[in-house]
Amino acid sequence: MRRLQEGETEFEDDRLIGGLWASLSQGRCRFVMVKDKRWDWIEEKLV
Repeated sequence: MRRLQEGETEFEDDRLIGGLWASLSQGRCRFVMVKDKRWDWIEEKLV
């Protein structure tokens, strides 16, 4: 496991990878990281 850089969260890699997949999919894939069980964020991304 790699060490986090200053100011980096433990989920930064997940965000970067999810964002990469979304951008490479040319709009077919959307990426949402849910926090505090905010499942409505998923719905907002799909609309």
